[in-house]
Amino acid sequence: MAFFDHDFLDELTDKLASTGKVISEKAKELTESAKVSLQIAQEEKKLRAAYRQLGMYVYEKSGIEADEEMASYFAAITEAKLNITNLKCAEDTEEAEDVEMDESDVETVEPELDDDVEESAEEADQELVERVCPVCRNVVSAQLIYCPKCGEKLK
Repeated sequence: MAFFDHDFLDELTDKLASTGKVISEKAKELTESAKVSLQIAQEEKKLRAAYRQLGMYVYEKSGIEADEEMASYFAAITEAKLNITNLKCAEDTEEAEDVEMDESDVETVEPELDDDVEESAEEADQELVERVCPVCRNVVSAQLIYCPKCGEKLK
């Protein structure tokens, strides 16, 4: 029959209890951090959408006339729209080889984008895919395994 040192068991119990509390606190901190990160990502997505809508509004309201700073952007947009129209026309008629683009009104100018603009464009292409938690209906990133609001495991 083995005898256990009661002080050792009490010390071990106290140590396990304090370690459990620390782990619990860290898990809560991590959950809160994940919630904040998700909220930031959602707000950044809204911001990118607002920028796109603003750009479309400015382009549509300004028409073809643009100041010098925006002329290259307008030309690139106009050229892309023309290309899309021609491609759709070619697709509809199934004669892509015979479709010629009318570029007489479009200036072929590549806009010089700032690094921030290029990064924003890359971020817009890499938008997070979202889904809805089936329990609490919270919108969450598709990359998450558990809902940060209710803890439900996501499929």
